[in-house]
Amino acid sequence: MNTVIDRLKSGESKVILGRVPLPIVKKFQLEDLDDEIIMWKDRLEYIEKHREEYSSHEDYLLNIRSIPDIVNNPDYVGINPDGSGIEFVKKINSFSMVAVRISNSGQLIFRSLYPISESKLKNRMNSGRWVSVEDIYDEYDSKKSIDEEVF
Repeated sequence: MNTVIDRLKSGESKVILGRVPLPIVKKFQLEDLDDEIIMWKDRLEYIEKHREEYSSHEDYLLNIRSIPDIVNNPDYVGINPDGSGIEFVKKINSFSMVAVRISNSGQLIFRSLYPISESKLKNRMNSGRWVSVEDIYDEYDSKKSIDEEVF
């Protein structure tokens, strides 16, 4: 299997994990940023720091293989409180968050992968920090329909 991690370990210095979906770009007004999410080889050590936080080694490996899916098809998404990054959350076996930093030049750079407890998910949803992607798409589709009717 040629996963992102395999590609980085085999010598590629960076890989493109995917692009921020347009409804998420619109929701969080990210139009001025590059929509490609880049992962540099040096981030592997930061992922490794969180291995013991997963319920098993197999769950950890499954979530690593799922990094592109987490950023391309998240269940929840939000902006870091200081505005320096985007947080993508998806339930694989358990909930995982991919943290993506927004560089000064507008690049989106993968930072790390963390497991997230269901209570943390609920707290961040209740605070408004994270939003359901399903709700974002519903809102986007509604606005798009209204715009089409107006024009």
